[in-house]
Amino acid sequence: MAFYAIEEKLKEQGRSCSDFGIPSPTSVPYSFERKIINKEEELQIAQEMYAMLNQDQRLAADEILAAHRKQSTTVDLYFFIDGPGGTGKSYLYNTLYHLFMGQGVYVMPVIWTGIAGSLLLQ
Repeated sequence: MAFYAIEEKLKEQGRSCSDFGIPSPTSVPYSFERKIINKEEELQIAQEMYAMLNQDQRLAADEILAAHRKQSTTVDLYFFIDGPGGTGKSYLYNTLYHLFMGQGVYVMPVIWTGIAGSLLLQ
């Protein structure tokens, strides 16, 4: 996805990846346009999911939410959560997604590969 974003930024400047000896992407797997969200629906889903978080998930969610509340609007926040398969990382990511989208904060979850990639909301 980053490759496509780079190509889009270069196009804004009248350039492309091929200008730098890199093949240009042939298709875009993601729409860069913001989708319209129903904040009330997102918050309802978020509240239901948040109530189901285990202690460790809730600790991580609360830390991330607190960091977001404290942050400057000029600084992006990035978080990395790691753990063995089956520990609820994707559920936590999706809960946070709904919490932020319900507040009108656009987020873009990303994942390397594997099964978790099919479990994240897009």
